[in-house]
Amino acid sequence: MSWDQLLIAVSTMFTASVVQSAIGFGSGLVAMPVLVTCGFTPQTVMGLVLPNNLVQTSINCWQHRHRWRSESVPLMTVLRAIGLLAGLWILARFLQDPSVARQMTGITLLGALAVHGLLKIPPRQHVPIAWTVLTGLVSGILAGAVMMGGPPLVLWVLAHDWDVHRQRSFLWGQFLLLMPLQALLLLTQYGSPMATALGYGCAMMPVGWLGAQLGNVLAHQISPRWIRRIMLAVLVLIGASAALRR
Repeated sequence: MSWDQLLIAVSTMFTASVVQSAIGFGSGLVAMPVLVTCGFTPQTVMGLVLPNNLVQTSINCWQHRHRWRSESVPLMTVLRAIGLLAGLWILARFLQDPSVARQMTGITLLGALAVHGLLKIPPRQHVPIAWTVLTGLVSGILAGAVMMGGPPLVLWVLAHDWDVHRQRSFLWGQFLLLMPLQALLLLTQYGSPMATALGYGCAMMPVGWLGAQLGNVLAHQISPRWIRRIMLAVLVLIGASAALRR
């Protein structure tokens, strides 16, 4: 990695950590298009992002530990792990061109957001168990097959009448709990190049820590209503980016 690439990677990791810390998700939306445009492979970007997400989510989960609630966490984690394995199997067996599946996922996400906006379904304390099961499996499958496991989880969180800090902490926790499995699967699938990328990502962990601190400060300066709006806007960007990417 050249010095120019290193500078770009460090600044991108910092920005991605700020975004994910502030709204609970979105690091991939920042890192993937920027770094791929600058010449990094998607696999390298995944290796760089994972350690930074690890330090950012760990810090934020600890700082917001009083916001944690145990309900739905074990079930959602197990479902997402099962879905992740299924998604990787689907990718290897059926998806010769994952970009096509990613485009269809983006279009589906935009459609779901449109229905969400039109129906204006009010958030509630609990959602049906069937929706939870579907969300967990779909989130895991999309994470394994097309690296887009976050949006279904965010929509599920936004369906609850939780305060914004609980929403963010739940998302961080879900991402954190699956990271060891993700790292193992990435190393198994890509071998030495992934180990090198993960090594660079670990070296950039202090950047993730700084981004997490700034993101937390920003989150406390923004009203909960605006954070919710930003969450929805980022989902639209993710859907549009996936639908238009070739």
